[in-house]
Amino acid sequence: SIAQAFVVIAPEIAHCDLGTVCDEASYHLRMWCRAEQFAHLLRNGPENMWLASGGAVAQQVRGSGRIEADFLNSSALHVFGGECTCCRLKHKGMEKCDRESLLIPILGLYGELYACRNMGGSKLIWEKIVAEGHGVIFPKYFEFVKDDEKNTSGTRRLFGDLVEEIRQLIDNDEGIRHRLLASRGVHEVEGAEDSERDGVYI
Repeated sequence: SIAQAFVVIAPEIAHCDLGTVCDEASYHLRMWCRAEQFAHLLRNGPENMWLASGGAVAQQVRGSGRIEADFLNSSALHVFGGECTCCRLKHKGMEKCDRESLLIPILGLYGELYACRNMGGSKLIWEKIVAEGHGVIFPKYFEFVKDDEKNTSGTRRLFGDLVEEIRQLIDNDEGIRHRLLASRGVHEVEGAEDSERDGVYI
């Protein structure tokens, strides 16, 4: 996300097709909505994220120095636990779940965060991911359900070991690490020891 601000407008309204209530709570439940929160949060931090529901004035969703609003705590990091239309329709006419489509973008964002994990706001988000558990936020497998005669439902690989592998790649390949840091406008100090590398920046 390259947006300078993230604004959610979620008044209570009936879904035009399903008749169900769409509001702040339903926004938090949607996987793609969680994905956009996740992307902005990892790239820009929570400093300029806003939420407006009903007739209320938009509220900033970050407290001073801490991620403390339910807007972030309850759902933003748990992208793959969100609801998908494709799953509700049991992937009719589809060979792939939207969860699989999101895999590479989310993995790339995670790689950027890992490279910058000891910096300011990135450190706060990294610590939260560690506390929540990588396996919860980046599930290795998921259940694919499809209503068809070929019985193609079953357990599918999602992240598998990719999270561990990308951490090893970043740790062992200076070129990749430098490119990820540069994407955040950060440069490592040349000559820093391995033990210092993660915390030494200019």
